[in-house]
Amino acid sequence: PGFFSYARRDWRAEPAFIQGLVDILEAQARAAQGSDAFHLWRDETGLRWGDDWPNTLHQQIGKTELFFVLLSPSWIKSDICRDELAAFLKREKAQRWTERVFVAQIRDIPADDPEIDDGMTALLALLEKRQAKRWRPLLDADQATRDTALRGAGEEIAAVLRSIKAARALPPPSPPKPRPSPPLPVTGQPLVSGDFYAPSQAQIDGHQAVMLNLVFAGPCKV
Repeated sequence: PGFFSYARRDWRAEPAFIQGLVDILEAQARAAQGSDAFHLWRDETGLRWGDDWPNTLHQQIGKTELFFVLLSPSWIKSDICRDELAAFLKREKAQRWTERVFVAQIRDIPADDPEIDDGMTALLALLEKRQAKRWRPLLDADQATRDTALRGAGEEIAAVLRSIKAARALPPPSPPKPRPSPPLPVTGQPLVSGDFYAPSQAQIDGHQAVMLNLVFAGPCKV
């Protein structure tokens, strides 16, 4: 599943656009993948009356594999939205994933906004490293233009989902083969235990002194 992170203020301002965005992204990803398994989770439909919503959000993020950010000034100023992303980034790092955060910017974020602090600025810089969709023009676009943009996005999501599915199908890596033990310096019987000492300085008649302390299972030659 995918997790759709957005600001409620944006939803109230553009309900038809955002609902259509979610619906079309889901439909296009499913059609391109040929499966109905993919869905975008969002709190508007995923939370039930009486749910412990912070706990439910984190539980859902703990199961999701793709994270979608509807970036705007309202999103970056939302403590909840930033916490959602932080939780997923932690999961992404633990799973050693890459390219699992999808950013779609629908409004410009003024650089001189006094409400955007250093922490938010750092997070924006982090998101800038992820290739983003600049969908501000789609707010004023006709439906055909929106559909074309979202169809392409759905196909990209489907390609990522196919890569994830293919990676799961790969056999697990084989454990490293044990290195063969060096041959024992004995004949006849196997060595049970022993120690080998080679003093670095002691010498006898120009030859280095070597002490052997060996235990054998039976009669043998050294």
